[in-house]
Amino acid sequence: MIVRNNLTLSEIDGELYPNFNEETRYHKPVGIWGHRHAFYLKEFDERRYFELLRDNQLLDYLELVDLIATDMYNTGVKQLRKKQHVNATLKNHAPIKWRDAVDAIHNQVQKSVYQKMVYTGKPVRDTDLVRYQAYLKTLAPREDATLEGFRAFNEATTPPPAKKPTKKTPKKPAKKAKSKS
Repeated sequence: MIVRNNLTLSEIDGELYPNFNEETRYHKPVGIWGHRHAFYLKEFDERRYFELLRDNQLLDYLELVDLIATDMYNTGVKQLRKKQHVNATLKNHAPIKWRDAVDAIHNQVQKSVYQKMVYTGKPVRDTDLVRYQAYLKTLAPREDATLEGFRAFNEATTPPPAKKPTKKTPKKPAKKAKSKS
């Protein structure tokens, strides 16, 4: 048995094969945004894709991308619907106009999520991935990760930023006004 890059390998007929055990963490299926980002990585950033795969971080990474992108999408849709007054009243009075407005909003938000999360090389910082993996370890078996839970974990475990000492500038003496006598 050989250990390389945190993987245990067995040699069979001169070839090394990874040992997969059943005790690995349960991963919920990756959503559509994670799948699309995985496709992007395979096509345009193979090095990053295979680094994540080699380090056994790919599923955690795609899960985090999917959580953030889904939240971004849902938040964007809610905000635009409120901003453009696309609500139940419009739906009751002009259903076709409402449907067109909803479709336009979904397309606009979807395009934004693609640009910011899916079709970009590194939408998640490495430090966020490490924190997300620490958060996953705190979950009960078969408990799904949530973005709200991750944010709460992040706030609880991140130390507050250090305050920079402020420089006190010495006060300059006030100039005396010359009096004319």
